[in-house]
Amino acid sequence: MRFKTWEEQGEYDVPLPPPSERKRIRKAAGWTQDQVADRLAVSRHTVKLCEQRAGYDPSTGRRFSGREPRGQIRVAYNTLLRVLLGSA
Repeated sequence: MRFKTWEEQGEYDVPLPPPSERKRIRKAAGWTQDQVADRLAVSRHTVKLCEQRAGYDPSTGRRFSGREPRGQIRVAYNTLLRVLLGSA
């Protein structure tokens, strides 16, 4: 018998606001991407990707990527955003 992972059980399936709202909440609370990264134990680049949507810029022909946090990081990010929202 195979046990389900945490993701399969839905334990980490918490809602997050859209990327632009994540950025707005962080800025309204006066936090930098570095501060969020330190609190979540991820890189600043990861926070940057979590705050941008994936897409394509037709003027330059370049694609850019966004990232949705997963697992325990998603839960921690959700909690941090709620705390920051309360302090903003």
